[in-house]
Amino acid sequence: MSETFKIPENTQLLAICCTFRRPAMLKNMIESFEKTRSKTTQLIIYLHDDDPYLKEYEDVVKNQNYIIEKHRYLQEVINHVTFDVIPGIPYYQIICDDHLYHTPGWDKILIENLEKQANGWGFACGRDGINNDNWNVCQHPSAEIWSWKFCNTIGYVYPRTFKHTGMDFYTKNLGLAINGLVFVPEVRIEHLWYGGCSKPMDDNLKEKYAGGAFNEGEQIFNAWAKEEKQIAIDKINKAKELEK
Repeated sequence: MSETFKIPENTQLLAICCTFRRPAMLKNMIESFEKTRSKTTQLIIYLHDDDPYLKEYEDVVKNQNYIIEKHRYLQEVINHVTFDVIPGIPYYQIICDDHLYHTPGWDKILIENLEKQANGWGFACGRDGINNDNWNVCQHPSAEIWSWKFCNTIGYVYPRTFKHTGMDFYTKNLGLAINGLVFVPEVRIEHLWYGGCSKPMDDNLKEKYAGGAFNEGEQIFNAWAKEEKQIAIDKINKAKELEK
């Protein structure tokens, strides 16, 4: 199984999927992606070289763009692909193997709203089914998109100290601070494990919720908010001024 990818030059949005031990769920996600994406939207899949199900992934990804590299946290995967593997795409999206796309043309709708409401600065997302489909309970982005100019300005998509918890606190917090938290209710990208799915936790979720993972994530977020948040805001505001 050798990695392969070729991203067309006219790609406007690149969805980045980090998957581990979930070939069956990835298959369903890919099928929903292909049914709803626009022609200028592409997907790349990050596989981990220590995944015990690599063999099972072969048929799932054989017609997809994918890479196989060392085990990385979710934050590390997104930053690595965005900055090191395929930089410079106008827009990117974080997607996981436990998402399902439901809205045809979701990509164009999210891009249009991100530009119209925030001039491309921040994050745009749709409904994910969390909290009984009530966005206002937490206002945490899921399967969000962002622009290259945005992440390139601050030097990261998600702070590089993060692992896999607390990223939604960051996106909400920074998004609100720069008037760039864009919720688009007509787009539905379901997050199965939080959207009413009755399946029991798998090993991935058990590990994610184990021990002090959330406390650690909160500490990392608080450190970013104290030490880096204003720096990011200042960089964005300066870039906004230069656009005028």
